Amino acid sequence: MGPSYKDYYSILGVSKSADTKEVRASYRRLARKFHPDLNPNDKTAEDKFKQVGEAYEVLSDEKKRSAYDRYGDQWRAASQAEASGGAQGGFGGGSPFGGYGAPFPGAGGGQRVRYDVGDPLGGGTNLNDLFSTLFGGANQDATGFGRGNRTPRAAAPQEVDVTITLTEAISGVSRQLNIVGGRQPITFNVPASIKDGAKLRLPATTSRPEIIATVHITNPYGFERKEDNLIVDVSVPFTTCAIGGEITAVTPSGERKTLRLPAGTQGGQQLRITGHGMTKGAGNPRGDMLVRIKIEVPKTLTVRQRAALDELTAALEDSK
Repeated sequence: MGPSYKDYYSILGVSKSADTKEVRASYRRLARKFHPDLNPNDKTAEDKFKQVGEAYEVLSDEKKRSAYDRYGDQWRAASQAEASGGAQGGFGGGSPFGGYGAPFPGAGGGQRVRYDVGDPLGGGTNLNDLFSTLFGGANQDATGFGRGNRTPRAAAPQEVDVTITLTEAISGVSRQLNIVGGRQPITFNVPASIKDGAKLRLPATTSRPEIIATVHITNPYGFERKEDNLIVDVSVPFTTCAIGGEITAVTPSGERKTLRLPAGTQGGQQLRITGHGMTKGAGNPRGDMLVRIKIEVPKTLTVRQRAALDELTAALEDSK
């Protein structure tokens, strides 16, 4: 293997016997982990994201993978040489998100998810092959109708993953899909209060198949959703719970809120911040944010701390 050889199996963390399902699952996991939107200004993560995408492009396609297994880093040139006597074109495995080159909005806060169909051997793309792929049938011409009877045939739905922030999930957000060869981007709305994992369907048109978008919500502060309310755990020293004091909680938008904790607060008790939950609907107030108290107990104590606690324990016993 040459110095430029890339071990695509190692990059995706799969064995050479891995099936397409394992390859796709590993790609989705790593793509989310290293996506630039989730790793802003991280050049290492960006490079790994590109490597993972390149590895998936090859290992998800039977022809490319076979050539790679046979020729290593020379697989593309060898494949082109083998194919030089036949028709060029066709399509590779593409993305597991239904042919979308990026499973998330573009890096740097972009709003777009690009639709990109690959070429397995790096040659030209045949227009009839494109429509055959999109509309599901070899007996079709570039109009998307079958040769002979001219009957339109339904295309398989295309899938894409779209990642939004929790703040965007609360208020709703607009996204765009750029279709290769399309006259204009497809714009669609992600509705307010959508749940993580929900699927949005964009109906098929004469120029493209139905698109199914699965929505993923980033949740860096660990909020738990309960109807229209958002619950977040905040760890508080047991001494503060006992005598009272101030604590800080972070809202879904990243704003820091200072709360007064009453003396004698118990573990699991909740403090309410009104209007910082999910959107209930047009014209309705938002739900609330609930701060759930988790009592933090030190794992180790100094001699002085232990003596003070022993004294406190004795005093509490005497007060009974």
